[in-house]
Amino acid sequence: MISIIVPVYNASRYIEDCIRSVLSQTFRDWQLILVDDGSTDNSAELINNYLSDPRLKYIYKSNSGVTETRWQGLSKADGDLIMFLDADDMLAPGALDIVNDCFDNSIDILVFKMQSVANSNQVMDVNDDYVCENISGDRIIQLDMILSGKILSCVWGGAYRHSIISDCKDIFCNRLRIGEDTMFNLELATKKPLRIRTVSAELYAYRCNPESVTRSVNPAKFDAVKDAIDYLDKYALRNPDISSRLSGSKAFRKLLLWSTFMFHPENEYYMDKNIRRDMRRLYSKAFTRLYSYLRVYLFVDLFLSSWLSQKLINRQ
Repeated sequence: MISIIVPVYNASRYIEDCIRSVLSQTFRDWQLILVDDGSTDNSAELINNYLSDPRLKYIYKSNSGVTETRWQGLSKADGDLIMFLDADDMLAPGALDIVNDCFDNSIDILVFKMQSVANSNQVMDVNDDYVCENISGDRIIQLDMILSGKILSCVWGGAYRHSIISDCKDIFCNRLRIGEDTMFNLELATKKPLRIRTVSAELYAYRCNPESVTRSVNPAKFDAVKDAIDYLDKYALRNPDISSRLSGSKAFRKLLLWSTFMFHPENEYYMDKNIRRDMRRLYSKAFTRLYSYLRVYLFVDLFLSSWLSQKLINRQ
């Protein structure tokens, strides 16, 4: 059985498309667990229309964030395989058939590709000429691939053997609000040797939704970026053989670009003196701990304009 876990928060606009994409799968041995993270819209009412199918399970909980919500669903999952699906996204037609065909006892994680869809819900069918390939079991190679964003930058980018993540609450519920998926997979690959297979098929339909949590901009994002960089910092200290490889990681670049975008000097949040002070401290700590000065210089030169760099350093 494949258990599919969907965290739901005020998803009334898209949740029915999400559910229907699972109901329409030709592979039938699945379980859909919808965990409502304290929605205040009519998501629950819409979900209730589908609960006559015994394969659907609905759980309501107080708001605590996406990682705790996913873990709540995982604790109720009966399947041997676990997949994660966001409430505003969909599975491509035939996706579960391919997961079932490609997943066997020789692997722990099946990594698949995603396709981007607009609000038109035009999800492409999966071609039959997909190719499967096993990834080296070398720990460093796997960590490099995760850090570079080639695999497992999101938990919805793969199907996991239930047994390899069922005892990982300490790293799954990392309480991060940005980069939580990448850090979970990074910690998982650090914690135990993984057998990973990739399939070239685009099984996951990611909706380009400007209203999603990851695209919203608000002051809380500053703390989220700080928390994520602090987490990476602590990870580097615990894993010195990996810390040097973080300098070119996609995960870290994304965090700094997020903060740069949010705290442009013309942005209202940047005008707060306390925020500016914390920004300088954040950049200083991240750079000096994780990178050599040369790499910092090249990084800043490549990803930030010289004008903005000076503003971040010198603004009083």
